Amino acid sequence: MELFEPQAESVLPRDHRQRQRIVEQLDTNMLVEAAAGTGKTSSIVSRMVALIRDGLCTIETMAAVTFTRKAAAELRERFRTELQAAANSTGGAAGQKLVLASGRVERCFIGTIHAFCARLLRERPIEAGVDLAFQEMEPEEDTRLRKLAWEEYISSLFAREDTVLIELGELGLQIGQLSDAFLTFADYPDVQEWPAPPVEMGDLNPVRQALASYVGHMRDLATTFPMDRGNDRLMGEYERIVRMSRHRDYRHRDAELMQILERFNPKLVVIQRNWPQGAEQGKREQER
Repeated sequence: MELFEPQAESVLPRDHRQRQRIVEQLDTNMLVEAAAGTGKTSSIVSRMVALIRDGLCTIETMAAVTFTRKAAAELRERFRTELQAAANSTGGAAGQKLVLASGRVERCFIGTIHAFCARLLRERPIEAGVDLAFQEMEPEEDTRLRKLAWEEYISSLFAREDTVLIELGELGLQIGQLSDAFLTFADYPDVQEWPAPPVEMGDLNPVRQALASYVGHMRDLATTFPMDRGNDRLMGEYERIVRMSRHRDYRHRDAELMQILERFNPKLVVIQRNWPQGAEQGKREQER
């Protein structure tokens, strides 16, 4: 008895109909959203070949833009390969169009958005009002110039003793901490205002009172710390907070209160046996 295994039917993807529309509805503008690796490049290449095959576009008037040079190089090579394959397998007038295009594939612009815009500007520099010898700026150079502009701006603030530095200080901020925000803002020059909902400051008086009481406890306890405390870091932090409380006006300035509170770290290393009253005291202080 012979056994025959049934041939597996070809399984089409769920979005097969949508994929076909990309290749067949050539007179319709489309926006395609899809994750990486789902076939966007294949669909783009097939649509480009179909446009040439049906005479809706010539190789000289076609353009495909990408975000990166790597993506552009991949798209260019795959388009060249599929165009040649279609030219070899298609007859008639459509085949002639494909053969003609495959011999002039270098006339099709396939590159990054920046390169495409630069090409337009070079074709019409007078109308655009740009220097004929302009060059596209590389991302690394762009980032370097942005950082340089930020540093010059900071220097100008200090040179004229701008009040914005005082305002930032009252908020517990240093101007250098805003550098990342500046670089982000520079990526979106069209945004004129970055609204943020107002946040009402809560009553910090109970916090100040609790901190003052705890600092007094730390001050009394610090006088009993041994000189040899090993790897215990909590003792050193107690001493540091006591010193900060002497030089910070945390009773009246919110920012300086926050600077002290930031020193409290529950993950500090505690060697319990090194505490004046032994492990039990070390454990209690760690739990505080």
